[in-house]
Amino acid sequence: MPSILIVDHDPKLRALLEEVLTATGHEVHLADSARQALRVAEEVVPDLAIVESHLTDVGGMEFLRELRARGHSRVKVILLASLASFWQERESYANQTVELGIDVLLCKPFSVSEFMAQLETLFPPDGAGTAGQARFLAVAEGLSDSQTLALNLAKLRDEYSANLLIELDLLQEALAQVRMNPGESQLVQHAYDTASRIYGRAASFGFPEVGEAAGTIAGYLQDLLLGEEFEPETTFRLIEETLIQAQQSFERTRATEPWQTYSRGLPHKRFPIASVLVFDRDPDHLRELEKLGLHQLVHVVPASSEAEAVKSVQEGWFDGVFVGAPTLLAPGFFELVDHLRAPRNLSDLPIACMSEIASMAERVAAAKAGCALFLLKPVNEQQFLDAVRQMVAMRRPDRPRILILDGNKAFAQQTALLLEQERMAATALSDLESIEELLALSIPDLILLNINLPAVSGFDLCRMIRSDPGWRDVLVLFMADYVRDDYRRDIRIACFQAGGDDCLFKPVPKEELLARIRAPLARVSRQQERSDHDELTGLLNRGGLLEAVGMRLAEFKRQSRPFSLALIDIDHFREIQTLLGHLTADRVLAGLGQLLSSRLRVEDVRGRWSGDLFVLTLVGVSPEKAKIVLTRVQEEFREMVFEGEFKETFRVSFSAGIAGFPEDGERLDELVRAADQRLNAAKEGGRNQIRI
Repeated sequence: MPSILIVDHDPKLRALLEEVLTATGHEVHLADSARQALRVAEEVVPDLAIVESHLTDVGGMEFLRELRARGHSRVKVILLASLASFWQERESYANQTVELGIDVLLCKPFSVSEFMAQLETLFPPDGAGTAGQARFLAVAEGLSDSQTLALNLAKLRDEYSANLLIELDLLQEALAQVRMNPGESQLVQHAYDTASRIYGRAASFGFPEVGEAAGTIAGYLQDLLLGEEFEPETTFRLIEETLIQAQQSFERTRATEPWQTYSRGLPHKRFPIASVLVFDRDPDHLRELEKLGLHQLVHVVPASSEAEAVKSVQEGWFDGVFVGAPTLLAPGFFELVDHLRAPRNLSDLPIACMSEIASMAERVAAAKAGCALFLLKPVNEQQFLDAVRQMVAMRRPDRPRILILDGNKAFAQQTALLLEQERMAATALSDLESIEELLALSIPDLILLNINLPAVSGFDLCRMIRSDPGWRDVLVLFMADYVRDDYRRDIRIACFQAGGDDCLFKPVPKEELLARIRAPLARVSRQQERSDHDELTGLLNRGGLLEAVGMRLAEFKRQSRPFSLALIDIDHFREIQTLLGHLTADRVLAGLGQLLSSRLRVEDVRGRWSGDLFVLTLVGVSPEKAKIVLTRVQEEFREMVFEGEFKETFRVSFSAGIAGFPEDGERLDELVRAADQRLNAAKEGGRNQIRI
């Protein structure tokens, strides 16, 4: 089995290459510097070294020269170089490629398929290290290695896409600084480095157009660094247009998976909280819903014909569809709903049926057509907004956390992969040593628990779980290996007596397993929605916040991951209450709640702490990057127009303070205290500010 050493300072690219190489049977070793790589090479002589040309401590060529000097003359080498540096130093690269015995020179950005094609030239398929040696145990259970690799690569791409959006924000901010101070070489260099970083990564993770646009921007900035003559207004206009192209490309590429990242649009525009298609042959009602959408920051795409509606669904991404008709019992209604879902197999697309008749027959027709909601025409503003909120919740669901405890390692891993494909966050354990080890994990939403575990009975483990206050409400679905039919009744009774919620017997068909998991999760989710959420804003209330943030803290302490906590306070809120009335003030609170609900990732926690004070946590994000994200929300909030009781219009701003974990504290009270101090500083400094 070939041993491969990856030497690259970029952790994202290292993770991507490691996943591909490990899945195809190679033994992989990682290093982020030349010094660390030389230590690894002494312990495990690699068959191949994949080396970045510019390392953090020495150049890639210097590292290879030292590697050869230490006797590793037979190690094959793939050198990774940026395309820009290659063209600038191509003669030097050509000479040193021969001198140092470099087998392949691969320029960033490159795709996974391009990398694999180059790898095959070094290790032909009939030799060691072919795909047949894939490490995934799930292969034996019927899941192909290509499916598994694709799934894991998709997860890496999802993680990178969230970082890519922040990188684009950082690039936009850096370019704004350069435009104001074009003579500051440090600012230009920072913007160039940011653009180059995006250029080198994006294509490898499936965003080639974004990478190409970033490369174009890097080229403009390089001319500025080199003192090339250019016309400032024209050049910066081209840079801005190119950045917008990159952002648009990112939005298009991620359009089918919007829940994985921050929802956002282009700079200086009013962003919608949701996007819906409205089909109605009644032009007056169609125009009225368009107006409601404009007023409530909902992007409404109108359609007055079936062909137009189907075409729109086929080309775009929507949180839901409104279908209006005088009666749902008219011929062709069921076919219409099927056609709307058919273009891309949109079985999960929420559809709200709008009828002029409020009869039981109409409601039954809506249910039979698979409509999620039934509305009576004409739909008023509050009904429309409530329906949109429900559609967003259905279309962009939070990922339920599933813990699988089963002594059969292959079964546990295969089940975890299956659930991941169904957008659930699954963790598989097969060798639990103690109850303390289990309780140290973040609390899941549901446990799939085998009755027979290596160290303890599943029944006893369930009883111990139920005795812990933090775990007592977790759903437990027992799973039993094959048993005779006449024993199953007694086993089911024992499961319920131990505190289980359901009992399954292997082998369980995929469809049944998913149905038995989703049904109780949906029921619990509805109950929690009512008890943990603030009715006015739709966000978590204080109790829900304390629980959700506490779970995040416990998880990040174990993983040593950063995250940021922000306190947000609406500026001059008491004056709004006093001068414009409590109902108007409530509309302001609801407006900010809607904005926070739709502008952030699912994994970010947001809620109403008290009064006009809101709490927001950004997962895996430093305070500096959190400020960039929150600044966008602040800009949108300032652009929202509110209406008083006498139809007078006004705008509002907010102030915020941000604290970071762990530098500002490791407990919730410490983080809230630090964020509150910065919030007070923002208010004392003139409000409409964000302090870190």
